[in-house]
Amino acid sequence: MAPSRRNKTVNTTELLNRRSRGVTDAGTLVRQNMKVLRNIILQDNRDFMKVWSKTSKSTIMYENGKIYFENYQSCYNCVHSEPQVLYKLPKRSKLEKFEDALLCQSPLDKTLASPSDHKPSLLALTANNWLYRLSAETGEELQRVYLSSNHKFRYLGWEVSQEMLYVKSVQNKETPLARQAGITQNTVMHLAIFHVFPLQIVGIVEINKKVFGNGITDVVLSQGVLAVSYSNKSVKLYSFEHIVHRYMTERLMLGEQSSLLKGRTVGEAPFGIPVNIQITDCPPVLFEVSCSSNGVQIGGYPWHYIYTPPHKNHKGTHHICSLKDKTTATNGIQNMNCCSLESDGIFFHPDDSGRIIHVGPTTINILKILGELNSGLPSKVVEDFSMKTHRNNNPTSQVTVTSSGRTVKRRFHQLDDDPDQETFRMVEYEDELDLLAVVVTNGEEGEGRAHIRLYDNQSGRLQRTIDLVEPWDETYRHELFFDKDTILRRCSLFVPPLTLMAMESLRQFLVALSAAAAVGFVSIIFVLRWVLHYKEGLAWDGGLAEFNWHPVLIVSGFIFLQGIAIIVYRLPWTWQCSKLMMKFIHAGLNLVAFIFAVISMVAVFDFHNAAKIPNMYSLHSWLGLIAVILYCLQLVLGVGMYLIPITPVSWRAAFMPLHVFSGLLLFASVIAVALMGITEKLIFGLSNPKYKDSPPEAIFVNVLGVLLVVFGALILWIATRPAWKRPSDQILHILHTNGGGEDNTKVGPALSQLSDGADAETSGDVRRRNNKLDDQTN
Repeated sequence: MAPSRRNKTVNTTELLNRRSRGVTDAGTLVRQNMKVLRNIILQDNRDFMKVWSKTSKSTIMYENGKIYFENYQSCYNCVHSEPQVLYKLPKRSKLEKFEDALLCQSPLDKTLASPSDHKPSLLALTANNWLYRLSAETGEELQRVYLSSNHKFRYLGWEVSQEMLYVKSVQNKETPLARQAGITQNTVMHLAIFHVFPLQIVGIVEINKKVFGNGITDVVLSQGVLAVSYSNKSVKLYSFEHIVHRYMTERLMLGEQSSLLKGRTVGEAPFGIPVNIQITDCPPVLFEVSCSSNGVQIGGYPWHYIYTPPHKNHKGTHHICSLKDKTTATNGIQNMNCCSLESDGIFFHPDDSGRIIHVGPTTINILKILGELNSGLPSKVVEDFSMKTHRNNNPTSQVTVTSSGRTVKRRFHQLDDDPDQETFRMVEYEDELDLLAVVVTNGEEGEGRAHIRLYDNQSGRLQRTIDLVEPWDETYRHELFFDKDTILRRCSLFVPPLTLMAMESLRQFLVALSAAAAVGFVSIIFVLRWVLHYKEGLAWDGGLAEFNWHPVLIVSGFIFLQGIAIIVYRLPWTWQCSKLMMKFIHAGLNLVAFIFAVISMVAVFDFHNAAKIPNMYSLHSWLGLIAVILYCLQLVLGVGMYLIPITPVSWRAAFMPLHVFSGLLLFASVIAVALMGITEKLIFGLSNPKYKDSPPEAIFVNVLGVLLVVFGALILWIATRPAWKRPSDQILHILHTNGGGEDNTKVGPALSQLSDGADAETSGDVRRRNNKLDDQTN
């Protein structure tokens, strides 16, 4: 009988000894396979070819080799040569749709009670406050938890260790009616915190103004720290462990009864999970810093943090400081002095080396922090390696010829992220291959092109370059995922502009716009009724009928069309049009309004000359002529500054406030002069009965004057509301989808097959950004 073989536990020393002798284990095999795959990918005779592309009206998500469509309703697996459908869930109603989702995988060093806990799962939050745990392979429902019927939860987030997650509610905002009634809302939001493996509730905590102060804008949980952001650009960090130990009133278990629910079951509808972490006083502040909207980042070894001061003159200046004593590291102030539409980015390296990646349009610096934990000396930031673009930094010359035939050469510097120059766009780290994938764009050939440079993560050496066959449209938002032998590119075509406004603000805008349009059209009808019913009608014969063109053209052109031209930038459905096209529309409407005004003045002068009436004797005529002259000057300067692309950027920026102010002032002045003219016409034109006797014509025309005032007030209100201002083109194409709403998204070029050479057809028209520096206007 053969002796039985016992399973023997191998300690770390023995395991290392086996590896040194070539005896492999699973970890060694994986590393060897990744090394082989890296060598294959870096071979120049291996090309990436496009194998798949798909479009979707909703956001497309990619994570860990899986592509999710239709708000996580369908999933494609990327393991095969071409993505295959993994599962498709039944269509959900609006109340049951997924608001947010996270993909999680169980740790290898834990034994969990349920076999399903060891499988990858998708945690999905629905619109009706259910938290589902679904199988990432089949979409099968594994577990569900009802959160609350009192709070609307919207967002999911990982605690960095990914052993805890938090579900964040929407912010409670005071309505204008509540403020007028003196009703204060102290609760800002709620956080529900869960352990993931297995899914178990830690508690729900209330974020309250009485505890954390006013001006709270956001709250996140990261690395065991509760980070609270404020409207004054400050961030405060609190120990979440301290909050749990001190303020937890009762430990909760999903599926068990709770005294806070009066004996009802935790996690079941309709009661959900009670608030069991009641913070009654402000916890100790671990750390506080004032920073820009980019926030503060913590990482490195020893611990450091990165922030950008909130002052305008510090924009683009990043400070690297010790978390222990807040001292700035030697060479810890990093500034690339970029002149670009998109600011440079800085963040801790995702490879857990403690290094820092600083990405600019022309340079990428990999920095490392030198310093000992208890040395007493300040740490030092040094450059590990750097990557640079290949471009000509000499000033560009532009040649113009004057009317006299003299040639003038002007020199100007292009933006650092100009689409026509080679520019770094994004950096992606592939941890299993230890490669940095850097996307570089170049538009010298007349259309946007991009390629990927693969750099060694340790040395920064360029290993190879991969061309992306499809054009790179600068007006779209691009994301790139590099996962082993797969490159996935996601392009957000256009976020519907109506989703950029909060629903309450959008409703207000539509009401104001509809009212202005209705009042404007009624004013035109009134002035036509006046001249056709009460007056002599319309003609061009030098008589009173020719004079009647004056009020008609002034109201319909100089007032109505000018008002529409002022607010044309504010119409959300025009935000998908290029800024240059909207400038032509704005200028065209103003030009038509000016032509109407000129024709109306010609009609007045013809009538006066034919009737032997002196010209230019009344205040109405003086102010009217001044308004037309100034309007002409405004039109000429506007075209010269913003439609002819030779004006220096500094001039355009300096002139814009004056251009906006003078436009609104002229519009208001034209209405005032029109009211003077209406009154003058009624006084001179009504004799029996007189104006003072309020005949029907006088009352009718007085109503017309009121309509003009209301129209002007509505136009000025729409034009001066900051919330209704057209976003810049930069914002329009980098909008993230967190704000809700759907966007049109496509994937491609996608999953990659390594081959000896392949090509893919390019598709799609290329649209370019023009006059980018004018995006701050209007």
